[in-house]
Amino acid sequence: MIVFIIDYIERFSFYSRIFPELSKRYDIVVVTPDPLVHLLCKLNHYTSILIKKDRNQNNFDQDVIDSDIKTSVDVLNNDFSFIQAKDNYISTINILDRLFSREKIVKCVIWNGDTLIARASSMACKKRDIDRVYLEISNLPNKMFSDPLGTNAKSSVFFHPEIIDNLESVPNEYHTNWIKYYEQGKKGKLPQSQFKLRIKMMSAVNLALKYCYSSTYKKNFCTIKVKSKLNLDNLKFDNSFCSTRSDGYIFLPLQVSTDTQVKLNSDYSNLDAIDFALKKASELKLKLVVKIHPAERQQIAIDEIVVKQKNSDFILVNTNTIELIKNAKEVIVINSTVGLEALIYNKKITVLGRALYTNFNQERLKKYIHQYLIEEVNYFGKDIIGIEQSEKLLRLKL
Repeated sequence: MIVFIIDYIERFSFYSRIFPELSKRYDIVVVTPDPLVHLLCKLNHYTSILIKKDRNQNNFDQDVIDSDIKTSVDVLNNDFSFIQAKDNYISTINILDRLFSREKIVKCVIWNGDTLIARASSMACKKRDIDRVYLEISNLPNKMFSDPLGTNAKSSVFFHPEIIDNLESVPNEYHTNWIKYYEQGKKGKLPQSQFKLRIKMMSAVNLALKYCYSSTYKKNFCTIKVKSKLNLDNLKFDNSFCSTRSDGYIFLPLQVSTDTQVKLNSDYSNLDAIDFALKKASELKLKLVVKIHPAERQQIAIDEIVVKQKNSDFILVNTNTIELIKNAKEVIVINSTVGLEALIYNKKITVLGRALYTNFNQERLKKYIHQYLIEEVNYFGKDIIGIEQSEKLLRLKL
């Protein structure tokens, strides 16, 4: 049996493209706190367990649980209070522990690893020595990240980058041709954008259903609202900026302020990164060029940059990221995919956070992209994913 922990309706949209072929070889059970996911599973004849409140006593280490909860991205982002989070966490491990005690589990599939439900699932797996795999979007076209230990700075390749050294070499010509394909894809819209409205509508339905069930991971209605368009009027963008300017610049791409990478895998916030980059730019007598992440949705984060811009000397742009990388003297990142892109173009980079590519050279980079990441899996696609790629993704056969 393969257990899928599904914490978000968008995740079901992806996994539902894996299930048709995978279910021909394996029993599948979905464990979810979301009533809509539970209902969709039932409609598609997949076994599903809805996580309901269950605060029964258990023999898990309570100190470890408390530490897990306090450092989860949900609590750090104030999505839940500690008390709410503990209710959710304990309900999850109780339900999973009962499932694991009565079934033979081949694999537990967990997204990201640092959300509250992911940490609770990991805890339950460790107790029963259940094999698990952690998935994440790679932000590279038609490639997914899959790792047995975790994602980002908790992955096996972060702790042991030499794992990549043992993979098959990648010809330079193949990699060069892939870069051309990658650049073409970057010129279009973000693939996430086509899903936004549908996912928002389904999330709203799911939230309403949670209040009809004894559901967990239930946020207050007052904190769940359709986000209005960000007010960017007070930001001063340099619309005349030319990335090919002769005097050179340092490029700093900011990250989504609530992202796991910033909250857990870095000692630098976006504002800290600007301060660091300003100092380095001054030392090198270069201008600093800053770009706000296109997926930023926190008005408070924007307002903080407005204040920072009034008191600092940097250029704020909306220019194409690839062009900014290719023409920069140096790229400074916290730990975003832009750092990986900078390596693709063989740029000098400074990594402020804990990024899995920190110790990559060009050979490791090529092997990571073309050999370690699981190819032919498009998270935002529509086609059914075949059994071979599904098994590779879940590390059932590699």
